Amino acid sequence: MKKILLTAVCATVLTLSATCAAAQPAPAEVPMGVRMEEPLAKRLNLTEEQKQQAEKIREEGRKKMEPLMNERKLLREEMEQVRKENMEEFEKILTPEQKKIFDEMKQHKGPKPPRPGDRRRLGPKHHPRHEAPMPGDEPLPPAPVEGE
Repeated sequence: MKKILLTAVCATVLTLSATCAAAQPAPAEVPMGVRMEEPLAKRLNLTEEQKQQAEKIREEGRKKMEPLMNERKLLREEMEQVRKENMEEFEKILTPEQKKIFDEMKQHKGPKPPRPGDRRRLGPKHHPRHEAPMPGDEPLPPAPVEGE
């Protein structure tokens, strides 16, 4: 019975940990819209008026997103607190031997393999969408036609 209970608790802890890890946002080194702004404008050959309109649209989007991002941050912090409390409760039921083994397991966990569609772990250069030319890249010359 103890093994079943321990297995169930471990599964719960691991599930909560995975959920918290999946909820982590992508790193925000560059503000939203900045990376693509100039290459996209260049590639689409936007007029100055279109660039100004695009900037206005981006700014309005940022204003709408800001409260949502703040809410997301608070939720993430709450989830982390629940995960931490859950882990502390789980560790209380372990024997000293089990606790020692569990501590070793926590220290030796390696990087998680990326899940399909998870750009955060793959990085921008390795995501499938980056196999095609990026906006702003010069278009490839047309392929030669036979007989020319």
